[in-house]
Amino acid sequence: MSELGVAFWLRENCLKRIRDDRAKLLRRLRLSGKTPTTHKEIVASTFKEILSDELEKIKESSFIDCKEISVPHVDDLVWDYSSRDVAYVTTENEYIDLMLEMERLLRKDIEEQLIVKDIAENEDFENVSQAEEDYIIQSLEHLQLRECQKENFWCPICTKGCLQEKLHFIYCRSCNLQLDIQSDKVDLDYLRMRLGEVLDEHLDKGCHAKPEFCMENRFGLSALYLRCYACNSLEIVL
Repeated sequence: MSELGVAFWLRENCLKRIRDDRAKLLRRLRLSGKTPTTHKEIVASTFKEILSDELEKIKESSFIDCKEISVPHVDDLVWDYSSRDVAYVTTENEYIDLMLEMERLLRKDIEEQLIVKDIAENEDFENVSQAEEDYIIQSLEHLQLRECQKENFWCPICTKGCLQEKLHFIYCRSCNLQLDIQSDKVDLDYLRMRLGEVLDEHLDKGCHAKPEFCMENRFGLSALYLRCYACNSLEIVL
């Protein structure tokens, strides 16, 4: 094979090595810290090893008779074009183009990984921020509900009518909430306390979704429940 063909073979294999080994190189860069000098040394050392390996392959191949080429060790100055072995298989301009292309491929991959990392970090931050915001809003709503209930006990189901206690019933004129409290010996103050307890218990589970209240008839008994479709909760209030 001609020297032109060997130079092309060297270029293509070096670039392929950069593509194949970029994950390993990026891992080395991350573990080395953030010192620019350290990063530069690692990149230079990696390029040197790749070029040394490919020159060794050229020497061992049958493409050309190059027994006189002495492949440099890692500690030799393979990075410099003045190396006799590098000059044998490529011109100075080709060598510079090769180094620049290897660096460009590596830089492009680093930039792409940084972009992906930034996107992931921003998404995580937005998710956490949204969860915290939902939690704060829900807590404020519970606080406002308790403050309103000190004067007017708003119905937890429709939030439009006020609960009233008459004879042995607690009921709302605006919806179907009606609790028979004769056998339980409870009143509006006890119901207010139970609503606060189940709301706190729901928050303590770590669910930030807004629950709802409903009347359910189970086992022949009608009761007030807290229901949350997000965490699949159904807790009896009274």
